[in-house]
Amino acid sequence: MVGRAGRNLVSEFVVLKKRGVVVPIGGTAFRTSGQEAAAREAVRANPNLRLARLSDGYDAFEAVLRELRAAMPMPVRWEPGNEAAHSVLRQLLRGETR
Repeated sequence: MVGRAGRNLVSEFVVLKKRGVVVPIGGTAFRTSGQEAAAREAVRANPNLRLARLSDGYDAFEAVLRELRAAMPMPVRWEPGNEAAHSVLRQLLRGETR
């Protein structure tokens, strides 16, 4: 999975323990500020994520994709701060909710 490093997506990558590449979009506009920091934090929490910056260019992005593809999946050591939300996510993943 590849996506911009918005708070929602990086949270989902961590909670769902998915492999992927987060691409922060810099700036100070609403919904773009803080993406670099959010991406770095997500990569720390989920070793199955990689960070790719637009400023590094396409070749660097392609290298990040190759690295991720070659890497063995790693366990994610993350405990949610909101157990109720995590419980709902587990139920959704098991198909126990409507």
